[in-house]
Amino acid sequence: MGVGSAYGEGTRLTPLDIDGDQSYERGLGGGSGSCYDTDNNYADFAYLIPSDPQNRASPYTSCAAAATATPTPAAPAYVVISEFRTRGQGGTSDEFVELYNPTGAAVDIGNWTIRVSGGCSTSYSTLVSFPANTILQPGQHYLAAGDASSYVGIADRLFSSTIADDGGIALVTNRSAVVDQVGLCASTRYREGLTLTPLNVNADQSYERRPGGATSCYDLNSNAYDFVLISPALPQGRATPPTMCTGVSLWTPTGTATPTITRTPTQTRTPIPGVLIINEFLPHASTDWNADGLVDVGDEYIEIINRGTQSVTIYNWRLDDGDGGSNPYSLPDITLQPRQIIRFYGSQTGILLNDGGDSVRLLRPGGQIADAFTYPVVTAFDRTWCRYPDGDALWRFTCRPTPGRPNALAEITLGTATPAANVPPCPLPDSIPPDIRQAECADWNPGIWNPDFLGNGEVWLQGQDKWDIFVH
Repeated sequence: MGVGSAYGEGTRLTPLDIDGDQSYERGLGGGSGSCYDTDNNYADFAYLIPSDPQNRASPYTSCAAAATATPTPAAPAYVVISEFRTRGQGGTSDEFVELYNPTGAAVDIGNWTIRVSGGCSTSYSTLVSFPANTILQPGQHYLAAGDASSYVGIADRLFSSTIADDGGIALVTNRSAVVDQVGLCASTRYREGLTLTPLNVNADQSYERRPGGATSCYDLNSNAYDFVLISPALPQGRATPPTMCTGVSLWTPTGTATPTITRTPTQTRTPIPGVLIINEFLPHASTDWNADGLVDVGDEYIEIINRGTQSVTIYNWRLDDGDGGSNPYSLPDITLQPRQIIRFYGSQTGILLNDGGDSVRLLRPGGQIADAFTYPVVTAFDRTWCRYPDGDALWRFTCRPTPGRPNALAEITLGTATPAANVPPCPLPDSIPPDIRQAECADWNPGIWNPDFLGNGEVWLQGQDKWDIFVH
């Protein structure tokens, strides 16, 4: 309520400044439930006299659209952890982790690893390393099991370490990007959204990703919603017949029956146009995302995704901002697998994303623009511009930072970043005059600037005249 409020969506409501039997109620309201959410408080709530609060003893009602709705999320576009347990009928060593490829293309998980976090902490270790050229076909499972597990006979890979009952599990690429993760403690390093209850009894049971059985096709970025406890466990490996998620088709390469011979002696690195795009970027960080012990513009990042069905080399592609404030950054000689995501921090690229509004561009080796997005004045800390779901055509300012991992909406808190030791984040946008930033954010931190500047709608601009200006 009020334009200066730190919490709100869209146009704020008028404050209730008189004593009376009144309230704000979300539409439709009353016996029809509260079924509107357009991300605009003024549109979603109505002024009500008298108030009509309800609790769990009130008659149950449901929204019309949700009364018979069944969640049918699209199949994930990446390999997922599909079933696991930290202990079984044989005790704490009777454990396994099952992977599943729900996509329509083969995925090379060679040199990837499964990491586990040490209980309710941020420490982690490697549980399993996959050999080079380990290919997971569409709809295929892969089973990694403990060497004392009940499923040694069907396992594709064995491990000798153990998984903490209150820890976390992550599938990590050979470039340390987390592809999928699940946790059993709210403070463990690897988890998504609401965590699962630890398995603390010896029994033939496991957590299986929905819908379960032959396929694992849900990923709502919240472990408690995505997994269910089953008994008995039903682990599957590469020997199990592949099964596809509903609506996913096998990718088949296109071409002519007769090979076309060209006079080009060497193969170029230029990929299919439109395959590489910008997937997410963070213009104002207040967390030490790059884990260098500082909270600064080096924690800003730009993320790229290969949304195609073939691997793509990004050699000599470049990242750039639109106002020319930073030099273009040439991307290294790295090959992205289908649906693979890679992120580049500002500390690596030297690209400064201006809080007063700027552009982010991905340039092909020849200098042509492959993808670009221009954003307005930044209005929140640790909030990213993102494509959701990953690779989607629509940009939105509604994601929490997930550098190098699938995008996630800000409503679910993850908190996997490494906080800087005794380093408070600077509350100012990077577009203010350097003298003002130095005065506010140096070690003495006098607090001259209002730390709630974003809620108050204040931002400094870089002008072309002698004096810098700000907009209130």
